[in-house]
Amino acid sequence: MLPLPSCVTGLLASAALLLGTTASAQTLNFEVTAEITHSTCDVSAGDVDRDITLPEVNMSAFPTAGTVAGHRDFTLTLNNCDATLSQVGLNFTGSADADSNLRFANTGTAAGFALQLTSRGDDRIIGLDGLSGSRTLPVTAGGASLDLRASYWRSPRPTSGGTLVAQVLFEISYP
Repeated sequence: MLPLPSCVTGLLASAALLLGTTASAQTLNFEVTAEITHSTCDVSAGDVDRDITLPEVNMSAFPTAGTVAGHRDFTLTLNNCDATLSQVGLNFTGSADADSNLRFANTGTAAGFALQLTSRGDDRIIGLDGLSGSRTLPVTAGGASLDLRASYWRSPRPTSGGTLVAQVLFEISYP
């Protein structure tokens, strides 16, 4: 056992070590990330990744360049729109046909054909020219819809039978 004076000396030395350390302020940096979003609508389940099948059409239905035939009508529907929304925009994109930026390119086997997309209400072409590829729709009763028509369009190039495959994408905007 240590004599008392040695214990007291050891305690004083330990206390001096503890008291000799100074507390220093530390800087803490942190970042807060948040996102403010617009009110939105949901795309109807049947319109997500939807396939539109055009009817089979005989080549004789396309006597000249610019002929349109083989229509298929369908509707894009938005629902569960926020009550604060009065309108929504639909912006269409895809690959333009080499002969007309108002038509969507065909990646199928038919030569000399493209997809023409029109809005049925006013029969206006929805194209990829930077001007005609969007529509603004009123939101009523928590939803909005756009009636469309897809059709074959004959280009000025030589034609041959086969399949027409075109991809049309749309994005919802909230003006």
